[in-house]
Parts: sequence; C-alpha cells; structure tokens
Amino acid sequence: MVWYHYGLSRHAAEALLLSNGCDGSFLLRTSQHEANCFALSVRPFMNICMLSRSGADTSFDFFPH
Repeated sequence: MVWYHYGLSRHAAEALLLSNGCDGSFLLRTSQHEANCFALSVRPFMNICMLSRSGADTSFDFFPH
C-alpha cells in the first residue's frame, strides 16, 4: 500500500485503511483544514487513530477515532 496520499480526506483515509489495511497499517496525508499540516492515520486493532502535525510546530496532537 502506498503510504503518502495528497488531498485524501479523513473519511477516505479511514475507509482505505479499513478496507485494504491490516493492524499496524498507516498512511500520511495533507491536512484539509490547516496549511503546512499533515495527518497520520493509523490502524491499530480494527480501529483508526489520527495524528496531526503542524509544519510550524514540533508537537503532535492525537485524535483517537
């Protein structure tokens, strides 16, 4: 599976990981809400978690879904 997806929405990322991924699968996509921000979607144990990172900041925000 390709791990970087430009312009992929959060919902499309979730669907892609649930339909094609396995536990431990992940993908990185550009944020649709903030410029210079990326979102990392991870599939642990049949669930999806989102991490986002701003290009100007060194911290990560964790959004369990």
